[in-house]
Amino acid sequence: MNFTRSGQFLWLLSMLIAVGFWSMVKYEQNWQERDFRLPVVTHGLGVGMAVEQDLNDYVSVTVYAPKKMLDSLGEQIKENEQEYAAALDLSNAPQGEEVQVRYRQSLEEKAGFSGLKVRRISPEKQVLRLVQEQEKVFEIQKEVTGFLAGDVQLEDWFVAPETVHLIGSRTNLEKVAQVRCVLDLDDISSDTIETRQPEQLLDIIGHDGERLPMAVVRISETSLELNVRVSESSASWQVPVRIVTDGNPADGYMLGNKLQTDPLTVTLTGDKRLKQLVREIFTEPVNVSLRRADEVNQPDVALDLSPEKFNIDPAELDNLGLTADDLSELSADPSTVEVTFSVVRRPSPPAQKTYRVQVVVNIIPNTAGLTATVEPQFVDVVLQGPLSVLDSTQALIGEVEGARTDSARFVSLSINLNAEQYGVGTYSFGQGDAAMVIAKPGGTSVVSVMPMRVQVEVKSTGGNQ
Repeated sequence: MNFTRSGQFLWLLSMLIAVGFWSMVKYEQNWQERDFRLPVVTHGLGVGMAVEQDLNDYVSVTVYAPKKMLDSLGEQIKENEQEYAAALDLSNAPQGEEVQVRYRQSLEEKAGFSGLKVRRISPEKQVLRLVQEQEKVFEIQKEVTGFLAGDVQLEDWFVAPETVHLIGSRTNLEKVAQVRCVLDLDDISSDTIETRQPEQLLDIIGHDGERLPMAVVRISETSLELNVRVSESSASWQVPVRIVTDGNPADGYMLGNKLQTDPLTVTLTGDKRLKQLVREIFTEPVNVSLRRADEVNQPDVALDLSPEKFNIDPAELDNLGLTADDLSELSADPSTVEVTFSVVRRPSPPAQKTYRVQVVVNIIPNTAGLTATVEPQFVDVVLQGPLSVLDSTQALIGEVEGARTDSARFVSLSINLNAEQYGVGTYSFGQGDAAMVIAKPGGTSVVSVMPMRVQVEVKSTGGNQ
């Protein structure tokens, strides 16, 4: 075949276009979508402020990029996920108002790849409210698990300090039932004195008995000291005591968080080979039937040493050359313990109720020659609390003698203006402003005020502006 120069050029150009088109198609076919799970961090939270709601621990980010790039990005996130965390910027979030804050991510910048595209983030934003931090002191509850290795027994152990200060929003602090330190005897073989961070030693326990995430509140103390003392014993070992209860408290009541023995552990003496099988011991049943709100100390509760109570498979005994008779020869020191338990009223969920109240403006002192009007004159105040309290509470409309100081029976809303600070003019006030005072019964909290803000116009009664 004989090509002219122009024909050769066109043939070469068409081949280059074909190869380029083929490469582009193959490149596009290699692009994929993949979801990555990124941790959430917050920025700009002011000193003394807390987020009232539980924040998401992670968000899902969908990335579109070539497969090889996605694989590399996944490895980077796995090695240091905090470097790629999604952020909530709270620096502009107002206090006391429920707002939506968008999650921000910077995968395109930090990944170091050109062409990477973030398609979406789920959820896109977080609904939250900033409130003042509060503090509450909790006594550290001690618990023992596992058993001691080697020929040692537990003499005593403690955590210093014995109390910790939890800091967070009131809502989150109310979720906390107790702070617990669990000593795992499996990790103890000798006397131990260690300084640890609180997160390494403590569990925050909710009212359902489950652990709460550490992010719910923060612990003021920066370090705790764990002190464990053990002593040698060739045929003795320490085991925790578990309480067995019989019956149920009275209707409307339940066992409280305090359910413990004194001592927490007892010394079992017997064949050394039983140490790996007998890891706990149970009390004889403690009767809690029909009890009402009370804290009970019941001394001299016997320990149940019957072989069947240990629930050990006969095959396990046989593998160690033991029989049920060896279990029968076990002894406990002490043989009785003091059991302390509490019975509390079963909490009822908080109720909510809306009250339409008249907004009253007070100018202080009232001799300043000023008068004020407010718009709107009535607002809806939503309270949360026990239903019995809410049902007996009235909304204050007009003037009732003594009502504005009787917050046990009435809910009212006043705007108190200092005449030296607020002269002639128009002002806007909302929940959280110092001038807006909401009087309400004890045990209740304000959920919302609608509308969220009211307008107050201050005029001069004497014509002086």
